[in-house]
Amino acid sequence: MLLYFVFGAIGSLLKDIVNDNCLTLPSIKKGKFYLGFFGGMVIGAIAGYLTDHSIIMAFTSGFTGASVITMLTAKKKEETVTETPSIEEQIKSIALEYGVDQVLALNVANCESGLNIKATNTNTDGSVDRGLYQINNK
Repeated sequence: MLLYFVFGAIGSLLKDIVNDNCLTLPSIKKGKFYLGFFGGMVIGAIAGYLTDHSIIMAFTSGFTGASVITMLTAKKKEETVTETPSIEEQIKSIALEYGVDQVLALNVANCESGLNIKATNTNTDGSVDRGLYQINNK
């Protein structure tokens, strides 16, 4: 296991040198904990040991490990910030894209389903109307 830590450390050290020519130590800045060089070393060792007992994997994981975790957590934050547009906004946007009157498209969906995307209605002949515009399965 020590060999994996060594190669993880070499990969992490090389990344720090290439990145800004200095060694980054673990630190807390503005209430956030940064892994630094040691984080890359640990990530490299664990990845090298768990995947295929490869020192090459430990080295490459040490090189990219802390960066990958930083990118993943940053992407997660971006995803939680964005909001899904409302049904009304989506209908208007699609109607505009296809040259359909936005008010008409919205009014028809409202009359057919009350803007409920999961609306269903079973007819007397057994056919089923589904969705915003109550499209029949026949």
